[in-house]
Amino acid sequence: MPSIASTIYIRKEKTNQETPSTEGEHGGIAPTAASTGTIAYQGRLADATGAPLTGTYNMTFRLYTGATGGTPLWSEQWTGTNGVKVSDGLFNVMLGSLTQLPISQFTNSQSLFLDITVGTDDEMQPRVQLGSVPFAVQALTVPDGSVTTAKIANGAVTQAKLGADVSLAPPDGSVTTAKIVNGAVTQAKLGEQPYFFHGAFATPTEWMADVIFNSNYARFCQIIGRTFARADELQKHYQPQRGVGFLYSGSYYTGGRYHSADTYVWGNGDPGNGYNVWKYNGGNGCCPNGADVGWTMETTAIIWCR
Repeated sequence: MPSIASTIYIRKEKTNQETPSTEGEHGGIAPTAASTGTIAYQGRLADATGAPLTGTYNMTFRLYTGATGGTPLWSEQWTGTNGVKVSDGLFNVMLGSLTQLPISQFTNSQSLFLDITVGTDDEMQPRVQLGSVPFAVQALTVPDGSVTTAKIANGAVTQAKLGADVSLAPPDGSVTTAKIVNGAVTQAKLGEQPYFFHGAFATPTEWMADVIFNSNYARFCQIIGRTFARADELQKHYQPQRGVGFLYSGSYYTGGRYHSADTYVWGNGDPGNGYNVWKYNGGNGCCPNGADVGWTMETTAIIWCR
């Protein structure tokens, strides 16, 4: 009766889609059954006198949870065209390539023992206790309920990983004052904000004259570093003979041209027409009364910037 020598080696586990080849000098058909994990097993087969054997042998492999007795967790038969090729006593098989290994049961078994039967002989004794290889195969899968909070890296759960019924957006009204860090609300975080604008000539800046006379409200938002959204113009009208303070060199005013040296800015360019904007260049000295220009435009609006 042949026997398995005590020098038996457990090599490394293989992932799925790996199948052993039994082709050799004796020929034969390679196992083709796919598995979720296989165990490479190498042994030495000898006769009763210890002489190594050569040939093709039918073998049955079984896994138990104990060294003796019990019901096998798994068994696999290498017979017929899938018989085990033995050369000078050595053979190699990929356990699990013909019958799928019960990977899910490996975690529940602290020890596994391999039993081998050659041909019609009795099971060989003692059974071979396997090392950590089956548990390494088990590591290729993730058991249900095993991914705990501690195992999830910070930032690993993105919106794409969440189901349709889960949202990372905070509920309406949940961001209170206490939750906002001082200085966290920057200009970029603000939405549309309304600004009250009222202007009349004379005015010291060209952009303000543009807003008042041309309703170019985008200029206002640009000046304060924001983007124009919309404007609600409340009133725009001319006031005859209304004093607007004093004219200083470089200021802008509405009405007929005050001095021949003044520069035309907007309107129809007619010096005698009150619906024009001029720039006072100081031709009549400092600080004449603005009422002398005859007309003044006033504009009032709510300008929305974001």
